[in-house]
Amino acid sequence: TNIGSSFNSLSTNYLQKDAMVISFSDNLMLMNNRLALNFGFNLSSDNVDDTKDNTSTSSAIFTQAMYKPNDQMYFNLNLNTSGSEDGFIPDDDDPSNTSVDIRSTIISFGTGYLVKQITNAPTRFSFNFSNSLNKDDASETFEYNRNNISLSAKTMFDNLPITTLVSYTLTLNDNSNLVNELGDLTLIEETSNYNSIFMRGEFDLLESRLKPYVDFRYNMFKGDIESQAAQMFNIGSSYEIASNSYITADAGLKMYQNTDEPTADYSRLNFKMKISQKF
Repeated sequence: TNIGSSFNSLSTNYLQKDAMVISFSDNLMLMNNRLALNFGFNLSSDNVDDTKDNTSTSSAIFTQAMYKPNDQMYFNLNLNTSGSEDGFIPDDDDPSNTSVDIRSTIISFGTGYLVKQITNAPTRFSFNFSNSLNKDDASETFEYNRNNISLSAKTMFDNLPITTLVSYTLTLNDNSNLVNELGDLTLIEETSNYNSIFMRGEFDLLESRLKPYVDFRYNMFKGDIESQAAQMFNIGSSYEIASNSYITADAGLKMYQNTDEPTADYSRLNFKMKISQKF
């Protein structure tokens, strides 16, 4: 698509003007639908009529693949990369006149396996890993690097109306920022980590009309930041009063602790109830 700067749409208020966009995406199913591929790209720029001194551009490329060798196992792989530039030419005599060139890359991998051999409690074990990198290529003012690992086990009991989920998440952050302190540029590096344990139980009662649940999450933050911890406990239920009529209610308790700032500690109790009707 190519939209000039003088174009005004009468039907779409949010249609971007002064933009040239080229995009492509496709999906493929191979190996008797065991392998699914999705890929594409998007390129865009402004200054279509050459009315500005600079031309801003952006690009994005993505690809996703999922493979299921059988009904019990799966693998998935994702790659996304994007960038944006404003086209400015930096001025050495004016530090505030800098160009922008932001780059972002995300890579993720996941796998899972359904273990049916556990008596009366088939469980799907999952593992996921992702890495994201965001940085300023032009001025090198920042670089954010994040690694995330998660493990989970979801159990669907054969003889009990309950499904349970247990998961653990670890996030490692390695960030750097160029900060202007009294006229001097200083590189500040910061590393931190985040740990989270989550447990949930869901019940299916009265022919799926009543669905109570209970869950608990424990979060902990450490590193070059204030040491913090939080515990969250929730209990609730949904009930189908009549056909397409539902009532839901839940209560949640959150407790927060800050080791470096004890005065910031707090606890909070929430309660919500909703009645809905689908037509």
